Parts: sequence; C-alpha cells; structure tokens
Amino acid sequence: MKSSLQEGENDGRLIYRLLADNSNDLISRHTITGECSYVSPRCFHLLGYRPEEMVGKMPCDLVHPDDLPSLKTKFDIAHQNEGYTTFVYRIRRKDHEFIWFKTLNKVIRDAKNHEIKEILCVSKDISKNKKYETDIIESEARFRRAFEFAPIGMALVDIHGRLIRVNRSLCKMLNANEDELIEEMLYNFVHPKEGHLSFAAIQQHIEQSEQEHYQTELRLLTQKQGVVSAILSMSLVKNRENAPLHYICHLQNITKRKQTEEALLNSERLYRAIVQTETELVCRFTTDGQLTFVNDAYCHYFKKTCDELVGTTLLPPIPEEDRNKIEKAIKSITPENEIVNLDFRIVLNQEIHWHNWSFCGIFDQNSGQLMSYQAVGRDITRNKRNEQQLIKKTQELETANKEMESFSYSVSHDLRAPLRSIDGFSKILAEDYAEVLDEEGKRLLGIISDNSKQMAELIDDLLAFSRVSRKEVKKNTFDMSELVKEIIHDFTRLGEHTESQITVYPLNHIKSDMAMLKQLWINLISNALKFSKNSCPPMIEIGQKYINGTCAYYIKDNGVGFDMRYAHKVFGVFQRLHRKEEFAGTGVGLAIVHRIVTKNKGKIWVESVPNKGTQFYFTLPPESIVKQV
Repeated sequence: MKSSLQEGENDGRLIYRLLADNSNDLISRHTITGECSYVSPRCFHLLGYRPEEMVGKMPCDLVHPDDLPSLKTKFDIAHQNEGYTTFVYRIRRKDHEFIWFKTLNKVIRDAKNHEIKEILCVSKDISKNKKYETDIIESEARFRRAFEFAPIGMALVDIHGRLIRVNRSLCKMLNANEDELIEEMLYNFVHPKEGHLSFAAIQQHIEQSEQEHYQTELRLLTQKQGVVSAILSMSLVKNRENAPLHYICHLQNITKRKQTEEALLNSERLYRAIVQTETELVCRFTTDGQLTFVNDAYCHYFKKTCDELVGTTLLPPIPEEDRNKIEKAIKSITPENEIVNLDFRIVLNQEIHWHNWSFCGIFDQNSGQLMSYQAVGRDITRNKRNEQQLIKKTQELETANKEMESFSYSVSHDLRAPLRSIDGFSKILAEDYAEVLDEEGKRLLGIISDNSKQMAELIDDLLAFSRVSRKEVKKNTFDMSELVKEIIHDFTRLGEHTESQITVYPLNHIKSDMAMLKQLWINLISNALKFSKNSCPPMIEIGQKYINGTCAYYIKDNGVGFDMRYAHKVFGVFQRLHRKEEFAGTGVGLAIVHRIVTKNKGKIWVESVPNKGTQFYFTLPPESIVKQV
C-alpha cells in the first residue's frame, strides 16, 4: 500500500515538473522564509536569470523599492490565508530593467500539523497590460483636461438630448453652474426663434451623414435670459458594437463676432449714406484702375450713371504731364504713407478744369498687400482762377508798395534841402536883424525855427521807417540781455534818466537781425522812459515769459498809460494818443517797432491802463531761440 502511494506521489511530482517546465508562466517554490527552492525554466526568458541562479536566493531583493513595503505586508497576510493571494509589483530583470509581475500565491501546509511546508507561486509578466492601463489612464486624463479647460463650451449629451457632462466654458457661456445644467435638455437653452431646430432632426441628420457630424449656427438663452450667438457642432460616439453611446457637443461663442459683423454692416450703411450725400467726388478702384464704386456726385459731375462707370477704367482726358504726376503719386502710396494729395488738370468739354484729389491706399491688415484705392476729389477751377488773380493782385500791390516806399524815401530826402534853407535863413534873420525886429517878429521866427526842427525830426523818422521797410533781414546770434543793457547804458551815461529804476531780467540768446532788434528795443525803452517820466519814481521792467507755450519778450512801465479802446492806433504811422505839448514825438517810433517785428515773423501787442502804466509784448519765431534761460 505504501509503495503504491509513493508511486502515485512520484507520478504527481513528475506531472507537476512537466507542467512547470513547459508553462509560459514563471512557477516557483519558496521556503517559509521566502528563499527559492525551485524556479521554472521560464525564469530565463522573463528575468534573464537561469533557474539555478535563483535557487537559494530571496526574490524580494529584486522587487522595486517602492513596491517592497506593500509586498511584504501582503506576504505576511498571505501566511494567514488558506486560499490564494494575488500580488502586483515591479521586479528587476538581470539587465536592470523593471517589469510588472502578477503573482498568484498559495501557502502549502502539512496535512497533519497544519504547519506551512512551502509556498507555491505562479507569476505572469503583465507589463503590456500595465502599459495599456497607463495609456488609458493618461488618455482619460488628457481628455478630461482638454474637455474641462477647453476655450469653447463642451458637453456630453446622451442619445435623448440630455446633458450628462459640461465644461467650465459652457457654464460661463450659459451663465450657470454645473449642477444647474446636468440632466437638463440641451434644447431647453435654444432661443425660441430657432424652433425649426429639433434634437430629433439633428439625430436624423447625423445618422444619414457619413461623417456622423452636424454643425449649425444658432442663438442660445442663458440662465439670466441673455442671448448668446453660437456655432453648434455635434458628433456621435459609438461603442464596439456600433451602437450609439452619446454625442460630443461643441458650442463656440460668436456673440462678439456677430456684434462686430453687425457693426461693420451698420458702418458700411453709414459710409454709403455719407458718401452718397457727399458733394465731393468719391470713387474706389482696383490696382489696375478699374472702378468698383462711384458716388452720386461723381456720376452727376461726369454726367454718367453708376452702371456706366463701375467696371470700367474710364478716365477724362488728362494732359500727359499731369497723368505722369498722378501715376507717380499713386505708386508712392505705402502702408506707412497711405494718403497722397495733389492738384492736376482734366479736360471737360474742351475746357481745362483744375481738380484736387486725395488718393488713399487700402491694405490687407495681415499681409500688408495693397488691395485697392479710394479717392476723394473736387473741382477747384474757380479757386485756382481766384488764386491766380490774387497772386497777380499781390504782385501789383508789392510793386506799388515798393514804388510808394521809394517815393516816400525820395520825397523825404528831397525835403531836407529846402527845410535846412528855411531853418538857416531863420537863424540869419534872428542874428543879423535882431535890432530891427520887434518882439512879435522874433517870436514868429522862433516858431518857424521850432517847426523846422520838428519837420526835420519827422523826415528823419520817415526815412528810418522807410529804411526798415526796405531792409532785408540778416540773422546773427547774440545775447539779448547784453543788447538791452547796452542800450540802457547809452540812455543813462550822459546823466539823463538817472531817476528811472530799470530792471532787466535774463533774456534768451537768439538768432535774428541784431540791428533791427536793437532799433526795436531803443524805440520801446525810449517810449517807456518818455511816458513814465512824471511817475514817482519812474519804474521800467524788461523780461520774458511763456504765454501758451510761446516765449514773449516784454517791457513794462508805470507811466500814464492809455485807454485800450484806442489800442488799434498805437502802431500806426503819425498816430498819437497824447498831446504834443505833454510828450514830444512824431508818432512813428512804434510803427517802426511793429514793422521790425512783422519782418522778423513775430507778433506784437500792448496792454495798458490809464495812469497805471503800459506793457508791450512781442514774440519771435521759436526757431530763433539759440539758448534758453
């Protein structure tokens, strides 16, 4: 009996060994401490070790460090189990690469004392399955991220049209949270005016389509009754058995685009309304000169209809010289220089007409390529004729002024000789016939002498005024402060005007006609000294200040002043606002000042208050300032 049992046991071990040696799985037997007592030949194929290399070794030494703690815990628990225990872990091959193992563990116990005899393990390489599992998890994660953070609204819709999953963008678009949308019917959010669309119709369209896709443009209602324009795209997802699972729905918010399109349409309508009512000639044409648009004024001017003009390259006869000028101007248009303006002639009804046109290039915003031109023009024939007449009149006036200046100079110069004779003979009579003349005669000779001197002063001032008018401006650089101080020194060095308190604030270094500016300051300072001589004490201030961004030079006195109602007379020749008996002068000094400022392209004005003083201001061109103080 014992012999037959032993034989049966030996046969069982033989069968076990045959199965183990030929199995595609790694079969191993271990002692209670975990050492290998047997390893099947499959070990070499899976781990690169020969079976004899593994016998007597601890397989735990090859387990990945991250998996070892949990594996040991499960191994200890397995000792308490009567059945099978499964372990999933990573194990290191002989080439140091880790692969995933799934091991089925069975504790073998002694039939009598129930103590553990050995441990039987069947291990399978599941690396490919693990990779598939990882790929699926990563794919799911990528889909989840793409779905959740997509910039457009996305939803999963079941085959009945119910929302089963929505992303953040859709919640934001519909102004609702996720809980408010899940389980809602998609078409509950469709605008009532889109009622012609139904979920059943979309399903039918998708089923009949080879791409199993549907797209349309529609309006949606948000939770707060707002309206959103969107593009709806729906695709059907099926399972392996080709049965419908659900729909992937994309909703792209195009509200801003729709508003922009509407704004563009309104802008185009407004543009056409403005252009069509414009009295100027407006047209658009392609780069090869073909008209694409003309307004009513253009048609009316050329006496043709819009249909007769659009699509043609019809142009009125233009002189060759002007045609070349137009072509050159149009070719100069670039994205940086989009508009050119020029005057040219055209021939209408055998008459020359002058036109002014502005040509504007229209460029593609992305590529910068020239697309077309727009032009706005007007007939300026009358203006040109008036301009030519004005030029002619101006030339005639300039000639007359020059002749008048020359005449004034000649007359003034020629008056000097007889005036000197009158003055000379008056002095001879007064000296040689003093005993003969009575007091009345002497008084009359004095009047003649005084008037001769006054006439001489008047002639000198007229000559000075004429010289200023005839003189050309010659610019040089100088310090205006030094110039003014030098003039004041000349006024006071002979002991005159010593009682006057004159303050000079720093003035700019300028580039202008020094001789003219010297004459200007002499006249202004002389004027201030004269009209403030009766003040106690006479005070004069000279300086500069910025008025509306322009440097203005000024001279201020505390003299008699005048009524501003008569300010327009101040700069006129022979104009006086005070009696000769009060203040001497010929009334030409300020006229010379005005002429000097004008010739130097500046402006001059005056402010005054009776019995409180006068302040003169004048400016020079900004480019005249060389050094600012």
